[in-house]
Amino acid sequence: MVTVLAACASGIGGTAIPKGSLYAPPAFQDAICNNTPAKAYEVIANLDADTRSNNLLMAYALEQRGHAVRARNIYARLAKRDARSNADAFISLKCGRLVHFSGPIHTVAGQRLAVVSQTLALLDADLAKQDHLHAGLGPTLMSKVNVKAKKPSGPTLTLRSARIELPQSASKRGQWFSHLASYNTDNDAQKYMKIAKTTYKVLADHLILWEMKTAKSKAWRLGVRSGNWSDADKLCVTIKASGAYCRVIDTRK
Repeated sequence: MVTVLAACASGIGGTAIPKGSLYAPPAFQDAICNNTPAKAYEVIANLDADTRSNNLLMAYALEQRGHAVRARNIYARLAKRDARSNADAFISLKCGRLVHFSGPIHTVAGQRLAVVSQTLALLDADLAKQDHLHAGLGPTLMSKVNVKAKKPSGPTLTLRSARIELPQSASKRGQWFSHLASYNTDNDAQKYMKIAKTTYKVLADHLILWEMKTAKSKAWRLGVRSGNWSDADKLCVTIKASGAYCRVIDTRK
């Protein structure tokens, strides 16, 4: 079940957090904070209790994994106030100073429902047009990158050209990197950078190649930097919902 902690003295902006507030299990919080929503989903899926709080956390893990439709269905159900009580439990999920959500369950569910619904609406706006973008290496571990390879690794991925939005805090010096793909040669990276600019036209001026080096290898990560985690995450949610890989990476780690 969700861990119940003693109420803190203050919450967001000094707002008092109600007594008996619900907090995500430590394993779930760690998984979300480390950008591994699949692990977060497993944590909740292995719990026996079918509670509104657990369902909310499951929906959030699904949303972060890119399963927007499944998340929307759960959010829609939770957005209705619990008929068995005049009040709904207060739930919070934070990573350091970053607040993922905080508030009554039905309120949080309503807020996430609005975000997911907007994302799906953008994707549904242009399903006919399809472009091809190489999947690159995806989340390949640096130790396994083969710098001698001459051809891009991985299958060609068919993408829907979703009408995504440029993150408001997009900046080439931003801390949070929306990682789209990785390549093991500069030539491959440059080639698919051009394709990505055509596929994601609104991101064209902000797509960058982030060069990663280890003692034995080198790789180029393609993506967009943002100043705020929430902006980088929103971009990844949209891209993942269209069937492509995307993961938020903290460039300072």
